[in-house]
Amino acid sequence: MFLRVGACACLAAALPAQLFTTDAGVISPELPQVRERVEWLPRARSDEWRAESRLSWSPDRLVQLDLTVPLVTRRVEVLNGAGALHGKQEGLGDMTLATKWALVRADDVMRSDRFSLLVDVQLPTGDDDTHIDGADAGRRAALGLGTFGAAAGLGYTLVRDRHRAAAALRYWQFETDAGFAPGEAVQLDLAWWYRLSPTEFGARLDVPEYRLTAELLSRWQADDRLSGASAGNGGYEYAAVLGMQCNLTPASAIEGGVIVPFAHTTESPFGDARVGFTMSFRLAF
Repeated sequence: MFLRVGACACLAAALPAQLFTTDAGVISPELPQVRERVEWLPRARSDEWRAESRLSWSPDRLVQLDLTVPLVTRRVEVLNGAGALHGKQEGLGDMTLATKWALVRADDVMRSDRFSLLVDVQLPTGDDDTHIDGADAGRRAALGLGTFGAAAGLGYTLVRDRHRAAAALRYWQFETDAGFAPGEAVQLDLAWWYRLSPTEFGARLDVPEYRLTAELLSRWQADDRLSGASAGNGGYEYAAVLGMQCNLTPASAIEGGVIVPFAHTTESPFGDARVGFTMSFRLAF
């Protein structure tokens, strides 16, 4: 019985419960993962759909690599001195290569503590054309920033049977391109989930597992600079994410949630963020 419970716990732990906050655990080298996610991210003057494919792979027990490829379609309305500009943007967004190094990995049956170093690189693969309806709407209106970015940070995850908590902190820096310097940023994400069912694992390993998730996403960004002059668009953004996850099998999960922005001072060419949704499917193979 003990071996069965242990096997179930290890396989279930291969699929992170939180929807956005980075899990500090490193997946098994024998279980690469793929995640397909669709997001609806509306703003006051834009309607954006985002499809992301992420492949996760570990060459050993201490290192994990994640490659995320986003495809974006966006209908926009931008205001300028001449009135409203209307347009549609479609294409590849900026890809991200994330690396995770496990510093602490204390795993036991239904109990673990994980602490990892996080290093990410954002690649300028997205279309950086800033023109909408023939007018220049600014670099933040493009599908991609057009510059390389890099982040370093730390992640921590705590698991206590039916409860899990996680935190991920990152500091971002971006290169300057043609006089455009994106503002440096600090990102802090917090997550908690609770296993609704089953209340405890028994002899069967194929019982679906249902989890309730709650997250707080926060980002502080400095002003962008254009040819050395401040763009005055920096500030902070906070959003809450409430969701559900179902582990269909020990190696597959479907999840969804609502994204609720509740405070911000940053300025976007598309206006304030509105309530959005996310849906994804994860598979370990």
